[in-house]
Amino acid sequence: RRHTRLQGDWSSDVCSSDLAGIALAVNWLAFVPSWLRHTEHFYDLTGTVSYLAVVVVALAVNPSPGPRAWLVALLVGIWTLRLGSFLFGRVRKAGGDRRFTSVVHDPLAFLGWWTTQALWVVLTLAAGTVALGSSGTVADIDAWRSEEHTSELQSPCNLVCRLLLEK
Repeated sequence: RRHTRLQGDWSSDVCSSDLAGIALAVNWLAFVPSWLRHTEHFYDLTGTVSYLAVVVVALAVNPSPGPRAWLVALLVGIWTLRLGSFLFGRVRKAGGDRRFTSVVHDPLAFLGWWTTQALWVVLTLAAGTVALGSSGTVADIDAWRSEEHTSELQSPCNLVCRLLLEK
């Protein structure tokens, strides 16, 4: 399949729904041992791993990432590690996260938290994944405005990008 990002004209086998699948997979895999132990201690750490996994995959599928893509990856990585380590440390120091006390024994409610975290990763990183898919040239900026690229955004894979363009 062919998927075109907002900028540039590169093809890959990864689209925004695939990146969402990666975030969901990381969170659902971490949910299983957390549910079995009835603990939320690794919730924030899993959010960090989800963010980094999506950034790495989005950058890896770009055949020619430009300086802008590398800079975005670096800055998002630094922010992710800083926030994740702070949140994880806070929960470890406090001995738990009181947001989870009422849901840690309810598997569907607890899974809902992990699913929401994965969706938060995808939505907050949507603009970043567009930049990660760019080679960072002026031609890229003109290319995404063409009718051909706009029609390709009609695919379900580019739902997030299409919704952002409509704003």
